Amino acid sequence: MKKCEVYFFFKYFFTLAFVLELILSLNITKANANE
Repeated sequence: MKKCEVYFFFKYFFTLAFVLELILSLNITKANANE
């Protein structure tokens, strides 16, 4: 793979991981607030 392809892959992967973590933390906060 070219360097730019690797860069975009990691950028996409970390963005996806960050969004998933954000959604999970929001869901946990909502669950705690409902109890």
